[in-house]
Amino acid sequence: MAEGRVAFMGRAQDALAFFSSAGYPCPKTFNPADFYVLTLAVRPGKEDECKEKIENICDKFDSSTYSKTIKNISDATTVETDHLQIKDSILKEDRYVGIF
Repeated sequence: MAEGRVAFMGRAQDALAFFSSAGYPCPKTFNPADFYVLTLAVRPGKEDECKEKIENICDKFDSSTYSKTIKNISDATTVETDHLQIKDSILKEDRYVGIF
C-alpha cells in the first residue's frame, strides 16, 4: 500500500519482477523489503516527486496482470460469499450457531 492505493499484491518473487518492469529495479545487494519501503516512501522535501512515483507504480499495478489476477480471485470470493448469504437467508439459519 502507498498513499491509500495498492502498489503491489502477490508473491514476493513476483514483486521484484513487477517493480523492475515499472522502472524501479531492486539492486542485487539490497534487501527487497527495504527497497520497497524506500521506493514507496514520501520523503520530506521531495513530496511531489515521491507522490508522482507512487502514482506511477500504482497505475502500473492497476493495469498489470497481477492486478487482474487479484480481481478475478476477489470476484470469485464475492460470488461464493453472496451464495452463502443467499443460502443462509433461504434456510433462515445462522451457520455459526453453536460455534461460539
